[in-house]
Amino acid sequence: MGTMSRLLLERPIALSLIAVAILIVLFFIWSARRDRASLRLLFVWIGALPVLLTVSVVVVTPSEQVAAVCRQLAREVDQGNIAGISAHLADDFSAAGLDRIEFLEAIKSRLSEIRIDNPRLRAFTIEFPGDSSAEANFNASCRVRAPRMYAYIPSRWRVGLRRHDETWLVTGLQSLPVPPLHVSDLRQWLR
Repeated sequence: MGTMSRLLLERPIALSLIAVAILIVLFFIWSARRDRASLRLLFVWIGALPVLLTVSVVVVTPSEQVAAVCRQLAREVDQGNIAGISAHLADDFSAAGLDRIEFLEAIKSRLSEIRIDNPRLRAFTIEFPGDSSAEANFNASCRVRAPRMYAYIPSRWRVGLRRHDETWLVTGLQSLPVPPLHVSDLRQWLR
């Protein structure tokens, strides 16, 4: 997706700021010229603004869908909802040398020992190597509570996804380094 499409469809705040800037410029042009053409252009732009902003909010792009799946998966982890986590994983899911079933068992075991609170995902970079596949890289942070520990943990993740019907399923999960602190081995963390 090009920069213009991304701006129009995925960034309503940036679009709003640019639209207001254009509106101000058009107002100054009209106030300097005081002619019908510049007044007409000003009114056309004022009429187009709600349409542009509505389209930006209503249209959900594949990138926004992928980010939403990642955020929903983080919420399921936050709630300790193993069934919810499972619903987002493809049958051929693998992470840290674990298949889907082993991964879910490891997550269930780990979440019985610790509590993950307020996961925040940001700085998404999403690529689409194929028509029905995606790769999302993002930063995450959360608070981790355990019997003798309370910590704020920053991390970076790579999530592989595949489109299945109208939804995206996670096919893989990999932790990436975040200097100076990172989860270097997901398998070790799941033990």
